[in-house]
Amino acid sequence: MMSGINKRSKTYRLVGVALSVLLLLVAGCNLVSATYGPYYVFTAYGRAHGVGACMDGVLFRAQDGHGYLDIINAYYSGVEMGKTDDSQPIKVKCKDGEVRTYSLHDYLLQLAEEPDDYPYEGLKVLYVIARTYTLSCIQRGKHAGQGYDICSSGDCCQAFSESKDLSAFPNNVRACEETAGEIITYNGEPIIAAYCGSCGGHTDSYQDIFGQEIPYLQAKPDAFCQKSERFMETAILLTGELEALFDSHPDTSVGELTSLNLSGRTPGGRLREVAINGSEGIKVISGGRFAEILGFPSTRIFLIASPGEESSLYYSSIRGRVEFVEGFRVFNE
Repeated sequence: MMSGINKRSKTYRLVGVALSVLLLLVAGCNLVSATYGPYYVFTAYGRAHGVGACMDGVLFRAQDGHGYLDIINAYYSGVEMGKTDDSQPIKVKCKDGEVRTYSLHDYLLQLAEEPDDYPYEGLKVLYVIARTYTLSCIQRGKHAGQGYDICSSGDCCQAFSESKDLSAFPNNVRACEETAGEIITYNGEPIIAAYCGSCGGHTDSYQDIFGQEIPYLQAKPDAFCQKSERFMETAILLTGELEALFDSHPDTSVGELTSLNLSGRTPGGRLREVAINGSEGIKVISGGRFAEILGFPSTRIFLIASPGEESSLYYSSIRGRVEFVEGFRVFNE
């Protein structure tokens, strides 16, 4: 569920081996029209699963003056607020593999999810949803079979650091204390308070991503997320590069690439599956596998242009100077 301390930075991933184009992009929006010849241009939006609260959206909602309860209600449908005991014991599998017991209060203080300069109302959102998510893990028995309640991994549960120096996080500590015991409930029970770093402009339902119908976790547009500098990534590859990339994996090797079908999507725009058509047949893979192969952090991927197409590229969140350099990959993170 991690959004991640030190991970809230601009991300440009612009790939091109023989593209000799230099774009000067300034703050705001730039419309670039070009014929891309033998290039495939992909844009991916957001990071991770995109279910529940989008922490980039939370950030900009808080900056816009929204209170923490209003923000919570913007992401979770039909919920209510409840109370719990922050002194209850929590068994945590720590980074060293050992299981240690903390009070819920002390466990929350050691979370490594957002920096201390994150908007204060947003930090209050974080601690309410993190507290709620922790209780839901216990209630569901997520790790009961392994002998603990929750782990320290943000990819599995929530990012937790025993070495976190609380004196460097006074706003985090205050937000945790001021929301002490507050949780989000549905029909009187703690909700699965899923959250992600960036939804890429649209969340998805829990059912569409994880396969279980949950009434309070539905797909919703999020215009606030679009203000984030890590809102999108763009990759440009020669046809030969993409063919070589696909041919390096048995599940995507199709010989000479003829077309891609990216039409199988969730309501929030994430890829369910991708059909890769080539001279040696068709391979169908999951959206997650496609994102993994292209190196994107999200399955909300769109094919902006393909070989020979005339296309207008709309860069709404890229700022500053971005170079497409022959034989070089550009990463600004």
